[in-house]
Amino acid sequence: MSDSEQRPTDPCPFPWCTTPHGATLHPDDEDHRSDGILVPATVRGADGAEEVELEVGLLRRRADDQTWLVVEDGTGAHLELTLASARRLRDVVRADEALAAELRS
Repeated sequence: MSDSEQRPTDPCPFPWCTTPHGATLHPDDEDHRSDGILVPATVRGADGAEEVELEVGLLRRRADDQTWLVVEDGTGAHLELTLASARRLRDVVRADEALAAELRS
């Protein structure tokens, strides 16, 4: 980074963000990220069921105009949903009686 480039030093506007703004090594590292939550999961892989550890967190890149819910498995597979889409997914799952019943059992 050149001397003329500035890193953000103002307090981060997102309470969930844990990025050490101004102390990162690369401008791309200035994106807003939450601490990830690790979730052990069984996913369907090419050869059947696979045990993985999913990481779920929030991300807002510097160029984004909205925050994303990100689910990653550490191998490059990931899903990024807008918060509005994540809320819709939650609501649809809760509203579907059969699906909700299976998740409760």
